[in-house]
Amino acid sequence: MANDEYLMSEENIPENWVPADVPLNAPAVTTRIPKPKFFSGSLPPNLQHDASFVGTEPPSNIPKNSLMPFGNQSNPFTNAAAQSTAKIIAQQVVKAQPPSSSGVSSVALTMPSIFVAPVAGSPGTGAVSLAVALAPEPPNFVFAGPANSQGTVAIDTAAGVTFGTFNVLSTTTATPSTLTTQANDFALVSFSTPNSVGSGITPPDASWTQIFALTNLRTGLYWKNVSAAGTASATIVATNTSYTISTGIITVKTSGGTPVIRNQASVDTLNNGGNVPVSVNLVLAGSTIFLAWTGAALQNAGGNVGPVNGLTITDNQGNTYTQLTNSYQIGISGTRGGTQCSIFSATALTSGNLTISWTSLLGATWLGEIGLQAIEVTNLAPPTFLPIFRALISADIPPLDTSILTSGLLALARGGTNADLSATGGINQVLQQTGVGAAITVGQLANKNLLSYAATSQKAESAADANVLTFTPPNALASYRLRFVMSVSAANAATLGWTATWKDSNGNAQAPANLALFQAGAAPSALTFTTSVAGDYYGQIDIDVNSATNIVIQLTFTGTSFAAKVSATIERII
Repeated sequence: MANDEYLMSEENIPENWVPADVPLNAPAVTTRIPKPKFFSGSLPPNLQHDASFVGTEPPSNIPKNSLMPFGNQSNPFTNAAAQSTAKIIAQQVVKAQPPSSSGVSSVALTMPSIFVAPVAGSPGTGAVSLAVALAPEPPNFVFAGPANSQGTVAIDTAAGVTFGTFNVLSTTTATPSTLTTQANDFALVSFSTPNSVGSGITPPDASWTQIFALTNLRTGLYWKNVSAAGTASATIVATNTSYTISTGIITVKTSGGTPVIRNQASVDTLNNGGNVPVSVNLVLAGSTIFLAWTGAALQNAGGNVGPVNGLTITDNQGNTYTQLTNSYQIGISGTRGGTQCSIFSATALTSGNLTISWTSLLGATWLGEIGLQAIEVTNLAPPTFLPIFRALISADIPPLDTSILTSGLLALARGGTNADLSATGGINQVLQQTGVGAAITVGQLANKNLLSYAATSQKAESAADANVLTFTPPNALASYRLRFVMSVSAANAATLGWTATWKDSNGNAQAPANLALFQAGAAPSALTFTTSVAGDYYGQIDIDVNSATNIVIQLTFTGTSFAAKVSATIERII
């Protein structure tokens, strides 16, 4: 067609040509034209997609071939005609094929385990309103990623709750529960209540399998394979107890098989407290370790009652443990009411024997009934690296420059002074405490604050005293100065003196009957003075020692009666 003399090209279109405004659905115009000819330009829209028109044998004076619209060309008139026709065709096609009217019949929403399940309003139809809410979490937990490169156990849900009314005599019923989002979860429940109360414990029902039931501690650990998504719960009853039951319950996703408890071990301290490790033999690399830490009648060495804050779990493999639950009841000093229950988990890095230990914040020593129950579980889902709510660990807190602390007091329990010392200090001033747990103060040391010094001041005496002052020196070679001062207020034929006992540098025990005594305003000295009037007396001696044998200053008396005040000092001079 390129060489056909009848082909119309752009050169044949007049510059003043414009397309005719033809109404839609207008009939085609028949024009007598020389044969053969072709339509050029655009066919009317009603003919371009008309199969009957395209497939009909026309009269000899009408072309047999219909030409589709030209593409965009350099001639603006041709472009305008083509684009105008395309727009009309598109509108007609869309109108002829309306969208489907079928809608969504139901909407459902599932959320991760940190949210309440099921979501309120899910599933729903029509105008659906879905209400998402965060699930309750243990106190002091934070939303954070895995605590280590091993990831976190594939936890589904977890909860830690304490039940009962503290110090009220009653039967306490604990019903720990949580919602599972899928079937076949591994569920674990732990509980703790004081060992010295109650006439018995009713454990969870037969759907739960007992792992440990330590009657001395009134604590237990149970598990089961959850058959379907929904509520996983247990019921523990403590009969006739005046205290509480602390609990923890978790559900963990599985690999599809039935969870297997390969190993288990437990240890308890009864009422001795302290840190006793628990050992699990021959664990497999990649298996999941769970540790239930339970305590009752908790009290630290300083007399403070629970809870045990800042629990840190470690083992000989270097596995990192994540705290999944924590619940507690703070006791009252002098009672046995405090309880606590925490569940931890870790993934075993290597195979072999495992020894698990625990420490508390700042290394405080805790007394009470403390139990550790450890299990190794297989056939659980692989660890995840999704963020969860968990307890903080030291690695979560980056090193902080102390210059950012511009206000407040750092407590003694955190290594501070609990005092503002910005305006204190000076020559010979030292930091000191005036009592156990007291705030740090600044001042000069008195002689009595020195390690190698002892003193008594104005001790009332009316008879012989074999222990005016006693001092136990360090076990070392040293020289000491002993001083004795006596002020007699009344006397009746009283013979008074002083002496001391010690072990000298040769290791010989010394116990003279009397030592030299001076009377103020009188000379010379004497071993004793007999008097019936008031008077002041004093004496002094330097001694060498080479052991930790006590140095004792004594007052001697014979005669009728006397009344006096006596002071004495023992101080190291070399």
